[in-house]
Amino acid sequence: MTVVCAPAAGTVFASGTTTVTCTATDGSSLTDTCSFTVTVTDTQPPVLAACPANITQAADPGVCTALVNYTAPSATDNCSAVTVVCAPAAGTVFASGTTTVTCTATDGSSLTDTCSFTVTVTDTQPPVLAACPANITQAADPACARPW
Repeated sequence: MTVVCAPAAGTVFASGTTTVTCTATDGSSLTDTCSFTVTVTDTQPPVLAACPANITQAADPGVCTALVNYTAPSATDNCSAVTVVCAPAAGTVFASGTTTVTCTATDGSSLTDTCSFTVTVTDTQPPVLAACPANITQAADPACARPW
């Protein structure tokens, strides 16, 4: 009797569930089959490359905000493609002050890795007076005009 399984023992299985079917054949060519599944689960999260360094940027002219661009980090995974999302996203208008940006890498098994950095928008623009009062000339009060 011979037994043949497909995929064969020793096969490298991809992440997910695979059905293995085994067929036994005797000397009279009579057969019997059975099946079972092999499930490979991804337990390794993706790995983000270095997060961007903290960013300090002056406010855009005439406003207390700044349009800030940065390059999102890349990520790798052992099993599948990875999606990287940063919030707030690059190209967002950031308010004056410090905002934390969190980048999250997600693989096909919904495993994640995160990193964070800060964006600080500084107000470097001096205030502008709308109008200065005109020079004022006024006579002294009579009681103050006498010599002592």
